[in-house]
Amino acid sequence: MVPGRWALHDALKRFRDDALKRFRDDFVRRCANAVASKRPQQAAEAEPESMGQAPGSPDAGIDPVAVDREAQLEFAARCRKFRGLFNALYLAILHQLDAQQCRQLLSEWEDRIKSRETPSLTRVWKGLVQSSLGSESVGELPASAPESALAKMAKSWHDTLLEWDVHRDEATSMKIDPSSAERYIFDVAYQIGDTADIKIPCWTFKGQVVELGACPRIRVRNPQVLVIKQLAGFEPN
Repeated sequence: MVPGRWALHDALKRFRDDALKRFRDDFVRRCANAVASKRPQQAAEAEPESMGQAPGSPDAGIDPVAVDREAQLEFAARCRKFRGLFNALYLAILHQLDAQQCRQLLSEWEDRIKSRETPSLTRVWKGLVQSSLGSESVGELPASAPESALAKMAKSWHDTLLEWDVHRDEATSMKIDPSSAERYIFDVAYQIGDTADIKIPCWTFKGQVVELGACPRIRVRNPQVLVIKQLAGFEPN
């Protein structure tokens, strides 16, 4: 090849290489811009899925509504397991328990709630403990935990139970009927139709009795029963 042709060949090669480099650099730059422009949109779309949780959080992507629904089912399956704790919880929110008693009560709730079979119920309880007490569990609280914080936790749990259809009988007296013994313990003999004072209310979950109440005395005796007893003991002259 003549020297002139070598020079032309080199010039064309350099031109081709420069063109390819410019094309490659431009392509890479456009791809980078496209990716950068999509990141804000992807982050916005990912936000609802994570429910506002930080990336890497153990609660990221968990639907709190689904957790609450599952927790109610777990509670329903074991509601009788918590018998004896409902009215004590009510006394705690009325500040009728001191700090030590309130802590013992909450610890008992926690012990009965936590189980491999109740992951959602445990999650709900743990969330309330963290928001009310700033701790992973009641058992990890320092001995100096303030009574106000413990009462706040008691109220948070009480309010959650109310939302789940757990109710306290608000009556202060009752007229005894055949089903009364399914809801109350009577400290004295009674007759159907008597009126009894309620000292400790019964608690129900979706209409099912989960904790019996107590009636210490009969306020008014059934007048029909009294008349029958009087007639039975009547002896004509």
